[in-house]
Amino acid sequence: MDGLFYLAHLLNAGLGFLIYLDPILFKNYGWWFVAVGILTLVVSLVKFSYSVLFQARLFLLVTIGYFAGIVKAINPDLAFSPVAIDSQTAVIGAKMFALTSIALFGASAGFFFAWKKKNNTNLMIAAQSIKPAYWKTVYWVSSLGVLITGYLSAISYGPTVFEGVYGTGEGQGQLLGNLQSIGVVCLVLSFVSAIRVKKINYFIGVLFIAFYFLGWGILLRGGRLEVLSGLLALFVVVPATQGKVVKLSAKHFFIILLLAIFMEVWGSLRSTLFTGATETIIEGYVRLAESGVYFAGTISAIASTFANLLHMVDTHVVGFSFGETYFDYLLRSPPEFIYPNRPPDLS
Repeated sequence: MDGLFYLAHLLNAGLGFLIYLDPILFKNYGWWFVAVGILTLVVSLVKFSYSVLFQARLFLLVTIGYFAGIVKAINPDLAFSPVAIDSQTAVIGAKMFALTSIALFGASAGFFFAWKKKNNTNLMIAAQSIKPAYWKTVYWVSSLGVLITGYLSAISYGPTVFEGVYGTGEGQGQLLGNLQSIGVVCLVLSFVSAIRVKKINYFIGVLFIAFYFLGWGILLRGGRLEVLSGLLALFVVVPATQGKVVKLSAKHFFIILLLAIFMEVWGSLRSTLFTGATETIIEGYVRLAESGVYFAGTISAIASTFANLLHMVDTHVVGFSFGETYFDYLLRSPPEFIYPNRPPDLS
């Protein structure tokens, strides 16, 4: 497996580099490139079976760029999103596929070598050595953090999908940089501390704040990805506190499939519940396909953003940031009233 892993990544990244330099290659040999890319992804997912979080992020990363490439391999004139179709040219689609192949190599290499250097300290033993009184403090502080971020999330998103149309700008925007990420961290700490305290009222409390934050503060207002990331974090971290390493099994893939279907359905309903639109999800997908748009819900939405960015780079509207946005992410964490000149959120 190791030999195939190395060979697949080197070949796929090399092909990606060639495609980026000459996108016409993808038009002539697109399906061969797609086959190599998918093989590399499958080998990587098997190789990194010991890290569910990395598997999930890697799969999402690759799906976005490869979806655009596959659509263009089917027909260069097809679009992969109904938004900003003019930027979804065959060249842009090929470059999306190429950069995704290179990113797959970089992400896999970085994680592979970092894992080999990881600290083997037994976190379970370290957690068990902490006194229960400490975990009680952690529980109350983190629970307060969840309640605050849940409330701020509700204000940021605006009314629920039953009270207004999602995405119309009725909310106040992100009042705190990386708001939902902070809430997820606090929620995980609440769950872990409740497990350590081992009292039923703590478990009841943490279930309430989880629904408050993920359900009332995000999901009912149209948010989805933050809910998934929170559930995934709990799925991995909570067993880890008991010394267990979560690995994906067949039943997990079935659950993930159901969650994905639910989130896509919710993504459609969140824009129609208030208006009472009658077109079904399937009818909408068929209508778009007949018009030359292969729509895949959230994947298409993110892919169109990727395409727009490459289009702006090609037309010299923006340039490469060379990793600067990673530092900007940290600088956006403080509230705007504390740091009014924080970097803007480019998304």
